[in-house]
Amino acid sequence: MAGMKFFCEDVERVLEAHPAVECSLVYARQHPRLGEIPVADVVLTNDDHQDIAKQLSAHCRTQLASYMVPREFRRVDQLPLMATGKVVRTRPSQR
Repeated sequence: MAGMKFFCEDVERVLEAHPAVECSLVYARQHPRLGEIPVADVVLTNDDHQDIAKQLSAHCRTQLASYMVPREFRRVDQLPLMATGKVVRTRPSQR
């Protein structure tokens, strides 16, 4: 992402340490200038969270390099799971 490599699972661990996040999936999305940028789908613990994108971005910035911080946070009701209960690790456009 922008020429820098990292593991999406590392970002997910940071996101899931936030009390508002039940689970997350981080993936790359094409960007016209940067090549790819990180994006996160997040399942929240409840719907009472205001400005969650700002909160999650700030939370990530305290623990991750700036190029690893998702540029977009998408609220989703659930993530696709395999029969084993693990998250399906494909980009939304590939599902």
